Amino acid sequence: MPRIRIAACLTLVLALIASFAMPAQARRGRSGKSLKLSVRRPKGKARSGESVAVRVKIRNRTDEERTARLVLTFEGAGEPAHDEILTLAPRERRRTEVSVRLPAEYEGRKLRISASLDEEEDQTQVKVRPPEDGSSTPDEWESGRLLFAANCAACHDVDDRDLRKEDLDDWLEAVREGEDDMPAFPGLSAGDVRAMRDYVLAPDRGSEPGNSEDDAEWIRGRELYATNCAACHGAEGGKIAHEDFGDWKEAIYEGEDDMPTFPSLSLDDVRAMRKFVLDPDRDVTPSEPPPPPPPPPPGAKVTYEGSVKAILSRSCVACHRAGSALGSVQLDTYATAFENRTALVDSVVKGRMPPGSALATGDTATLENWLGDGAPEK
Repeated sequence: MPRIRIAACLTLVLALIASFAMPAQARRGRSGKSLKLSVRRPKGKARSGESVAVRVKIRNRTDEERTARLVLTFEGAGEPAHDEILTLAPRERRRTEVSVRLPAEYEGRKLRISASLDEEEDQTQVKVRPPEDGSSTPDEWESGRLLFAANCAACHDVDDRDLRKEDLDDWLEAVREGEDDMPAFPGLSAGDVRAMRDYVLAPDRGSEPGNSEDDAEWIRGRELYATNCAACHGAEGGKIAHEDFGDWKEAIYEGEDDMPTFPSLSLDDVRAMRKFVLDPDRDVTPSEPPPPPPPPPPGAKVTYEGSVKAILSRSCVACHRAGSALGSVQLDTYATAFENRTALVDSVVKGRMPPGSALATGDTATLENWLGDGAPEK
């Protein structure tokens, strides 16, 4: 028995001596690999066009210094996103963060990031989100308007408040993958989706002044506003300039307080009027419309066709017409104006009408003269 124990001890001692005599690079981990690598997804949200920090863990399992090449690549990309040579001390464990910039073409998709360190490989996956700043140029806004009309307007109202509440991530997901009964639109890029959303967030923004089409819309809005709104809301809109497009639409189509509805106005009409109110001093061509004609000279006969019709159309008919909330007092034809002639002139002289603004200079005198002449038509 003692001899057996002595032999076992000698065997153990020889084994220990042999292990220390082995090259340092041979003493590795159980896997047999000298290096270990793991990569983790970036912290926070990864956004296209921005740099993110990819977390990398490296371990040198040998007892000697090692030099290795660390490479990070994006799936489908030709060139590596990061490439460097590392020197690792014996048995070193290193945690590092590698900064890489996420390309815009991956926006709205999941991006696979692969890392290699000599013979070791690992990978992670991130969802590339759009940048927080989604502001668009006038040209991009116009592109969004056209794209929305072509792809979305058949099912979605541009003034849908639910669409406005959804962020760009939600839009990208719906367009890329579809949602409920909505199909996917693989032909639309992330930039297309951003432009459409910017259009929906500000559908009445339009392009910059100086654009002939935009100026034409502004001019049309000025004329519509003068005919339908200025009598009550003033020449430039006043406080209604601070109300959003949804408030305008609700007031025009559903009425508000003493304001009648205007069912004949289209959404484009409403948008054009609001464009004028938001920028009433825009310098455009053609120039401002000519001022109203002066009142007839003293002693001249005042007629409905000659003077009064233009005054009523400019200042009264928007509210006092057939089908309006204030249509019990109509002034949109000669017959209705004649029927209500006394109440009309009395309200104007006493300042009760038009509400919020006075008639143009001389208009009150013209109406008084017309009533005094018997309110003739021609």
